[in-house]
Amino acid sequence: MRVERDRRLPIENVEALRAANLFKVMTPRRWGGHGTTLSTTLKTFAELAKGCPSTGWVTMIIAGINWWASLLPDRGQEEIFANSADPRVCGATGYPTVVGRRTDGGLRITGKFPFASGCWHSTWSRLGVQIEDDVHNVVGQVVGFVPISELEIEDTWFVAGMCGTGSNLLVAKDIFIPDHRVLPMTKILNGDHPARRHSGQP
Repeated sequence: MRVERDRRLPIENVEALRAANLFKVMTPRRWGGHGTTLSTTLKTFAELAKGCPSTGWVTMIIAGINWWASLLPDRGQEEIFANSADPRVCGATGYPTVVGRRTDGGLRITGKFPFASGCWHSTWSRLGVQIEDDVHNVVGQVVGFVPISELEIEDTWFVAGMCGTGSNLLVAKDIFIPDHRVLPMTKILNGDHPARRHSGQP
């Protein structure tokens, strides 16, 4: 199968998903998405996976991480959604191995983030990092959003199945993430979303 051989989705699949607006099935309607219910999204991904498991998986990841981006402060949402007709956000996590440090107006991070499904087809990435204080105490966990152009993709996804997800390693080298593109996990898990103007939709 071509998707397994190439270890990424065929461009024809990506274009078909874009044309059907399926990468934005969980994106709020204010940003041109479908804003669908969870049951509808799960049925959508399951139908895609019947034809190609890798395509279903990548669509699920990008659609879900796009929803995360819709929880950002207003300025962060605008940078991702208002400046592109087709934003796609993949996701990877680095904690507990990647540590971010506070700096004026944001974070600085360096490290490697594994399992970034869909990174070949994304314009942004969500990165999970631990935050340490000056004496290396962990003071929190956050996710930050970074343009994929600021990261390196290390081609590591050589696996026995679902090769087409392209779940490679993302490498960050002294990347600055401004506060308006950072979500503290404790607040998000408590439903405390920083959005003000761009909120109020499912």
